[in-house]
Amino acid sequence: MSRITAAEMRFLRRILGKTRRDRIRNERIREELQIPSVKSVIEHRQLRWYGHVCRMEEDRVPRKFLEARPTGRPRDRPKRSYMEHIQRLGLERGKTLAQMKMLARDRDVWTKWLEAPPH
Repeated sequence: MSRITAAEMRFLRRILGKTRRDRIRNERIREELQIPSVKSVIEHRQLRWYGHVCRMEEDRVPRKFLEARPTGRPRDRPKRSYMEHIQRLGLERGKTLAQMKMLARDRDVWTKWLEAPPH
């Protein structure tokens, strides 16, 4: 994610005609261009997809994969799973995974929650 953010800021600086030597903060550049960060856009879309999959029927393939638990013994420290990532995004917005599942059942409520600014 840090590499994506760095590339994004390079592009935005180029749009404004500024360089790193100008020592302008990233937030200031985003304010001037009125563009949300790529990270926030990606996270918003991930939560939207999660809500979509939660509303699917139990026998649909995406729903099965969402609820699947991998087997086997990992060699290294396990990477963060998709559900752990979604849980972290929910906690940043003030909801647990169980609360998010309940919210996702109603599309209008879910959309309203997603559009609200994070806590």
